[in-house]
Amino acid sequence: MNGAVNPSRQYALVPFVLGRAGLLLFLVVDTAVIAGHGPGPMAALGVAYSLQTLFMMVALTLLQGGLVLASAAVGAGDPAGLRRASRTTLALGFGLGIVLLLLAGVAEPLFRLTGQSPDAAAAGAAVFAAYGWGMPGLTLFLAIAYLHEARGQVWPPVIVLYAGILANAALSPLALAQGSGFGPGPAITTVAVSSGLRWAMMLVLLALLARTMAAERRVPIREDAGAGGGAGTGGPRALLRLALPLALLQGIETLGFSGMVVLAARLGPEAAAAHHVSTQTLQIAYMAAIGIAARTAVRVAQAAGAGRPGEAGRHALAGARASLALTLPLAALLLAFPGTLAGLVLDDPQARALAVVTLRVTALIIVFDALMAIGLGALRGLKDVWLPVGVHLLAFGCVGLPLAAALGLGTGLGVAGISCGILLAVVLATAGAFARLRWLTRGR
Repeated sequence: MNGAVNPSRQYALVPFVLGRAGLLLFLVVDTAVIAGHGPGPMAALGVAYSLQTLFMMVALTLLQGGLVLASAAVGAGDPAGLRRASRTTLALGFGLGIVLLLLAGVAEPLFRLTGQSPDAAAAGAAVFAAYGWGMPGLTLFLAIAYLHEARGQVWPPVIVLYAGILANAALSPLALAQGSGFGPGPAITTVAVSSGLRWAMMLVLLALLARTMAAERRVPIREDAGAGGGAGTGGPRALLRLALPLALLQGIETLGFSGMVVLAARLGPEAAAAHHVSTQTLQIAYMAAIGIAARTAVRVAQAAGAGRPGEAGRHALAGARASLALTLPLAALLLAFPGTLAGLVLDDPQARALAVVTLRVTALIIVFDALMAIGLGALRGLKDVWLPVGVHLLAFGCVGLPLAAALGLGTGLGVAGISCGILLAVVLATAGAFARLRWLTRGR
């Protein structure tokens, strides 16, 4: 890991996918550890989990600006720009973590706004407070991981993350067995252990990055600076110009999917349960897709930084092909065996029957949702971030959500109609992203 960064290095797809899936797996371990401690801790963890997942997705999205700037500096052969991008990304990671830590202090009223009972909101807030103090460690870990990926060092973040997952699986049960004083309940104890491990993982990865940056001061990134030299300026203003629209885009998408959840809840508990199974299936596939999207953003940003937009377009198409290779087999399985998956997680016959229908629609959503992630990742690599915000607002706010309400509540389609609204929104957003990509890279 010492020495120059070579932008021509092959960026293997597997570590990008494993890294994003591992972030979700880290949370799954918390759930598995307390599964045998009764419904109370599980319910409290479930309430806290919803906000933790949202915060993690916001951090992943905002910090991608640093990934783009650092990758562009590598492509342009700009060591000074790379150092500026690294410092700015680390500062954003720390600042974002502090903001999320402060927001953890007002989690209880946020949970009440979502319709949780006072007792459930209080229990969820107590668990989320334990998540909160680990937020700066998590956001800094994500920032540092992005900076490693921009340099082509794609395996160190994965190795450190999965070591943390194994440590969480070993230490959390031990803390519970010994009656650790982290908190009054098993969920708080488990989450406190995982929060501490986030800080430990961050420090290990930071030490590796510091070693790399020290070597970069002695060795240039490359001798033949690209035609796009200077593209990776990497300062705070450049990062904020990327981060603000990324935050808006993520907010529009999150509100759109949250609105679908509210609509499903109005149809009754069976419909809400079926919709939850479908969205969880979609989320798992999406975490793998954003790994491909991150790799695509790195390669596109490096090509753009080197002044080769035509090559950037080819990297975007390669990302789309990798996405289809991942999602088409999964979609085929969901279309063929929706009842099997529904039966694994749902006991109620009516909920299972509804889930069979929604999972079939979800099979199509998975394919286009992953393609959407690739298209948006490529546009971020080109630093084209404002038009996708408008497309997302149109797709989710003006078309998808109203159509889901009309089909789900105003016809006999029910929760399947809501899924159709999601499908149309994702298809429109995907078409918009790739149309913009074609325009930006045409004839080059």
